[in-house]
Amino acid sequence: MDKATGRALTAPARAGEPLTDARLATPDPSMASVAVHLPGPATTLLRTGSRVDVIGEESAVLAEQASVTSVRDDVVVLTLPHQAATRVASAALSQPVTVTLR
Repeated sequence: MDKATGRALTAPARAGEPLTDARLATPDPSMASVAVHLPGPATTLLRTGSRVDVIGEESAVLAEQASVTSVRDDVVVLTLPHQAATRVASAALSQPVTVTLR
């Protein structure tokens, strides 16, 4: 149990499902996660572990190589370096953002 404390799941788990170290992300203080609402069917091709670039207005690249941590409906949780996560979160408050699948 101590090995799981402070670590996040790499994918959703059901109640009572056994967890192994392969299902737990390694904590990294230089990384942060951000939830982003994507327009339309943008999430249909995304899966946990996918790598994406985040695009803002006028095709501005807000972040590169973000890792998809979770996808639910039209919201995707991305994990990326802390500074990039802050930039993406800030942009998503005032403009639509989308992703390109790598």
